[in-house]
Amino acid sequence: MKVNKTSGALVVWLLATVGCALQGGKVPLARRVPTVTVTCVVLTVEDRPIADARCQSEGIGATTDGQGVARLVGVPIGDRLLVVTAAGYDPGRQPYTLSMTDLTVTVHLRVRGRT
Repeated sequence: MKVNKTSGALVVWLLATVGCALQGGKVPLARRVPTVTVTCVVLTVEDRPIADARCQSEGIGATTDGQGVARLVGVPIGDRLLVVTAAGYDPGRQPYTLSMTDLTVTVHLRVRGRT
């Protein structure tokens, strides 16, 4: 029997699903992807903090405080993209890589309409 990549992926998915069901719907601790906390710092191009900006990565989001800081807790390790939006500013996107330690990512936003 010849197994291609799609068939192999299907078998892995099926085994993981059955294993999860046998564990009462919970993924065994040893198979969970490690997560860390990402601190998102949002500043203007003049290095002033932007309050109430929305930081989002991997479906996890938080809003910045008065110092322009938000914490995203539980972000899986690996190559990721941080997307930041704030009223009156152009959106920002910052790729980053997470290893086994927490990380601070700073994003500078430009006032909408300015070049």
